[in-house]
Parts: sequence; C-alpha cells; structure tokens
Amino acid sequence: MKILILICFVFVGFQNQVFCQNFPIPATANHSGGTYSIYRSAFNNSITIQTARKLVIWVEGFELSGPVSIADNYNIMNQGSLAANIHAAGYDIAILNFNDASDQIQRNARVLKDLIIAINNGKSNSDQHVIIGYSMGGLVTRYALVEMENQSIVHQTRLYISYDTPHKGAHVPASVQSLALTFDSPTFRTAFPDLAVLLDRFKSPAALQMLKFRVTSPTVSQTLPVSPTHTAFFNELNTLNTNGGFPRNCQSVGLSLGNWGGIPQRANFDSDGDGGNDFQYSGFPAVFINFPRSSFSGSQSIWQLNGCQAVGAFAFQSFLSTSPALNYPYFSARSAYLGLGNSDFATFFYTNSTNTSLLPFGAFSTFVNYNNAEPIDFAPGSLSNTYQQVVNTLNSQINCSFAYYNNSTFVPTVSALAFNTNDLFYKIGDDVNRLSSTPFSDVFAFCDDNRSHTNSITTNFSLVQWVMNKINGQSTIPCYCGASATINGPSLLCSNPTPYTMQNLPPNTTVSWSSSNPSGVSFSPTTGSSTTAIRTNNYNGQATITATITGGCGNVNVASNVWVGNPPANNSTLIWTGIRGVNPVTLNAGSINYYQVDNVPNATSYTWSLPRGFTAYGSSTTTSGPQISIVTSNQAGTYLLLCRANNACGSSWTNSLTINVVGSGGGGGIQMRAAFPNPANDSFTVKLKESDSKELAEVALFNKSMEQVYFIKTEEKEITVSTTNLLPGIYYLNVVIGKQVTQKQVVVNH
Repeated sequence: MKILILICFVFVGFQNQVFCQNFPIPATANHSGGTYSIYRSAFNNSITIQTARKLVIWVEGFELSGPVSIADNYNIMNQGSLAANIHAAGYDIAILNFNDASDQIQRNARVLKDLIIAINNGKSNSDQHVIIGYSMGGLVTRYALVEMENQSIVHQTRLYISYDTPHKGAHVPASVQSLALTFDSPTFRTAFPDLAVLLDRFKSPAALQMLKFRVTSPTVSQTLPVSPTHTAFFNELNTLNTNGGFPRNCQSVGLSLGNWGGIPQRANFDSDGDGGNDFQYSGFPAVFINFPRSSFSGSQSIWQLNGCQAVGAFAFQSFLSTSPALNYPYFSARSAYLGLGNSDFATFFYTNSTNTSLLPFGAFSTFVNYNNAEPIDFAPGSLSNTYQQVVNTLNSQINCSFAYYNNSTFVPTVSALAFNTNDLFYKIGDDVNRLSSTPFSDVFAFCDDNRSHTNSITTNFSLVQWVMNKINGQSTIPCYCGASATINGPSLLCSNPTPYTMQNLPPNTTVSWSSSNPSGVSFSPTTGSSTTAIRTNNYNGQATITATITGGCGNVNVASNVWVGNPPANNSTLIWTGIRGVNPVTLNAGSINYYQVDNVPNATSYTWSLPRGFTAYGSSTTTSGPQISIVTSNQAGTYLLLCRANNACGSSWTNSLTINVVGSGGGGGIQMRAAFPNPANDSFTVKLKESDSKELAEVALFNKSMEQVYFIKTEEKEITVSTTNLLPGIYYLNVVIGKQVTQKQVVVNH
C-alpha cells in the first residue's frame, strides 16, 4: 500500500497511472512542469486519461497574488454553471496547473503540449478535445497549438476557446506600478513580505511578456514606454505562422469579460464614509493614505511615528480627475477634456512644516505620461483588482486605513478579441462585419457593463450558453449591443389597434414587447418583430413601449414614448390670467383680458367655450391655440370660461375658470383710469383713480408668455413704466388694489 501511494505522488509515466487526485507533469529542460487532474463532477476528480470521456482541458491563467491550485481552478469554472453544463454534456474536465505560472509563456506552452501528447497517446476514445485557455492560459494554448502544427504533431483539438486572454497585451495602471516599485527595496520587502510576493510576480517573465506599458522607475519622470519584452514576445507569437500566430487545424473563438459597446470602467467610492457611494469615477485608480499632512506640524522624529504614520509620511497618491464615468469622452476626444492632457498620475511624498523629509528617501513627486494611451485605465474590458491586492496587503500588515479607487482595466475588450483597431472604445458589438476584423470565427462580449477578470468567471447565463453552444457544435445567436434598432410606429395610440414594427433589427435575434402601463396598453402578439398595441380600460396618459431584443450576449431594450388616448382632463391643467392660479378672476366690462391654458400633453388644438356676452378679441372664431384674448359687453355677473383640449383620439375639458364681471359704475369701481400712450414706444403711464382705500396698488406687466417683466407696489396714483428694454408685441397690464383686479392690454411698438 505504501508503495502504491508512493507511485501515486512520484510520477513515473503518463501511461499507467493509479487513481489519485493530481497527476504530475515532470519538468524538463524545456519547461518547469505542472500537474493536472480530471473531473467527472465537482465531487469526483479521480479520473485517468485512460478512463476519461470526451475532454475539455482548462488551462490556468497567471497567478498574481499567489499559487492557484487545481481545485481553485475548477472552482473558477464552477462559480456559475459552466462546469456542471460541461459534465452534463458528457465531458470530463482536465485542469492544467503550472508549477510556475509566472514562467515564460513559451515554456508553459510546452507543459500543455506534453499534456496534449499524453492524452492523445493514452485515451481510449477517438474524440477530439476542447481547450479553454483562461487569461494567460489562452496565450499558452495559442502558442502550444501553433507550435505543434509547425512540428507536424497532431493535437487532436477541434475547438480552442480564448477566455479573456490579452492577445494585444494586458494593462496595469502606471500609478499602481509606481506604487509597487516604491516598495521594492530590501527594507520594505522585509517589512511587507506579502507585498514582496506581488512585486516578484509583477516582475516575472510572464508578466513582462503580457504587460504592454511598463513603469521602470517610481522616482524618475518619464514617458511611459511599451515594454520591449512585451513587444518581443508578441512579435514572435504573431509570426509563428502565416495565420497571425493562431492555430489553423481547429476552430478558434474568443470571449471578453468586458463590454464591447464603449462603456468605460466605473469605480464607486464612498469618500465621506457615510456608507453611500458619492461619485462614479471613470476608473481613475488611486490610493489615498488617510493620514493628514497637518499632523506633521512642528518638530517630529521619525522614530516617534507608528507604522501607519510612517507609511503616511511617504504616502503615495495617484488621482487624476473626478469626471463622472458616463460623461467621459471616448479616446478621440479625451486629450482636450478638462485639460487632462496625457498626465496619468503623480506621486507625493509628504514633508513636515520645515519642508524636510520625514523619511531618509527625500521628498519628491513624479509624473508619468502615457503616450496618448491613458484611456486604457478605464477602457471597456475586464476589471483589475490589483489596487485592492496592494492595499489589502498594506492594511493587513500595518493596521493603517487605506482608501482606493478600483476597477481599472486589465484586459481591454479589443485585446481579448484580438480586434484590428487601436480605438479602445470601439463599439465592436455594432460592427456587423466584426468577424472580418478578428482572427476568431466567433466572438462574445457583454452588452451592459464590464466584469471582473477574476471574480465573475462563468456566472453569466448568456456567457455559459455561448460557451456550451460552441462546445456542442451548435450555432450561436449573434450578439447585439447597439442602438441602431428603432421602433417604428405613431406617437399617439387611440382605441383602434395600432401597429408597431422594429426597424434595423439584427438577424437571428428575438423581440418581446412590454408597456410601462400594462393595464392601459397591451400587445398582440407579445413577441416578434411586429406587434399591435391596444388601448385598454380607456386609459389616458403617457406610456413607454419597450422592445426587448435578445441576442447572444444578453438583452438590449429599445424604448419609445407614446401618448395613449385623449389629452388629460380637468385637474391636470389650469387656466390663468395675470397671476397664475387666480380663480375666480374679476373682469371689467369693456376691457380686454388674456387667458392661457397651461401646456396640455399631446394636445394638438384647443376649443374655447365662451360665456354669453363674451367674444374673442382679434379673432373671428372661438377655436384657437392655448391662448385667447376676450372682451365682454357691460354685463355684471358670474360666468364660466371653458376650454377643451383636442388630439386625434378625442378631447377633454380642462379646468373651468370663474369670471366675475363688474360694471363701470359699481362694485368697487374700476381702479385704473388709463394707460397711455397705447401703443407705447419707450414708456407708458398708468393713472389710477382716487380712492378712499388705504391699500397700496400692485402694478405688474406680463409678456405674451405671461412672464412678469415689470412690477411695483406703490401708493402713487400715476406710474410710468419704461418699455425701452422690451421687445415689440402685446403685453398685459395687471393692477391689484385690495381684492380688486384690473387688466388691460398694452402694445409696445418701438
């Protein structure tokens, strides 16, 4: 039994393995080796090559924060339902784990190559396998398959799935690179051993190959260069064959965990600590040490600082702007936005009040320019949690409170899909010819927001369905994430069934119809590119018709606002004169008064119903727009003024207005004798009647839109109103003394 266990853990060969969880792949001169395990379910990973069914091989990615075990890699697949779906389709899953995931990509490609050869030599079936290369694993897979083809080694792979792989390079913000390099000294590596692990991986061969832009010094101002190691590796990879460095003898498909609609990264941050998100930033990654500079006032000894204060003494800050994410321009416009230029970040090492450094390194600041590549920090693509890892490491070791902005871009969507563009915000999802601009036969990304590169694997239904369709050899629904599709139909919905149709609908997508008021608007049918909307329950009001387009990457909603039924009735609007909301009003017999209906939604015309003895001034009809001027003969009494709002569906009465008509000789008298000259040029004079009343007169002038352009409250009986600054036109004079209201029309004609 002991001998059997020894054979299990001391690998002898691929052909005669016993049942144990992890099988080693011995290191050679060409690679550092690795281990693999074959799962039939989440609870059974004791499968050998000889007993395996059809195989899906999962190739692990770069291990940034520490070793990732085979079980961890399986759990990545099993976060959602991907692993379960693969098993249900009759596949076993082989997890490949590298002994040194930070080794050169070419060397780890040869680990995969040895595993593929062993599987092909040892399997008991003739099924070709599927390889999913996650992150760096996609580059490893790509290199291994092409090298095997170049060496005429049959890899028996029918499908290569590139899973958020940086085919045009990965990205870590220059600010976090500089922060990491600031701590890269023997003293700080000893003080922060966990951070030293991150630093070593950051400087590892695989990281140097994948990371496109690289800071070389945290203390020297520089233009951020493209890493020569990155350039050399991708020049080699892309020229391995005449197919752009992609395998020929299998289908290659690519997916991104970012969106391909141009949506930038957004980082929520609670700056005041109240538990709520104050702003949404466009992925401007930053670290703030919560230690105020004022605390260093006066004399201070470095030996009196605690760990948190010591870090605060050389606190690194990398903050660029507070521009809201949704307002940030795309790549082509960003250089002129808020004067940001190309500056990416600044580091600040604090000093005390005497301007001497609290640490022996001296006080300095550093600026790094990004060669117009700064938008990578918040371009569409999968998210990086590198800031979180650095900050969590510091917090855990020195008991200091660090705040940070996260959600910087790690693998831009255009990189994950190897898209032929330098526009990081290119809306790939809108491009009907996108497959001619990528080496993949099919591609997937998200319509809505960007996902975490590490924490959101396989948890999306659309993603899992797309991957399974590819594994099962089934057709996939094309993705659609754009705004080119529109709803064609009238903006007014009456009682008769009304047709609505989608225009510019992408092929192989489905449409479902819904309303913001289901009890007022229904559809028949509820699915399809065309439908008929029906007004129900005599509903009058606003409604939003939504067509939900379902494509291979999720849903996109296209909305159209419509008005349903008649204009709103009665209490939805007011009629007013002079001063808004006055009801009843007093009208002097023989004078001209102006009335207006407040805006009535979707009314196309108005019909005024005038009381007995009233006529429309300046018009031969009582049907007009929302405004009307009226005059009445000398009849005292109380009357109702009515207005009906109309549209193609029908009409509704607005609020009624009570008008008290007073004669010229009684009822308190007419308070205004005259307003002259009328028409007025530069001014006109208002003369008020003498009265026993001790109340002040309020004199107001309104333009035709009933906006007040003049007002005075006075005891004078003669007031001169300047019209020099008024536009020519009709104005309305309103005089109020006590409860008495008098109106008069004044014409200004310069």
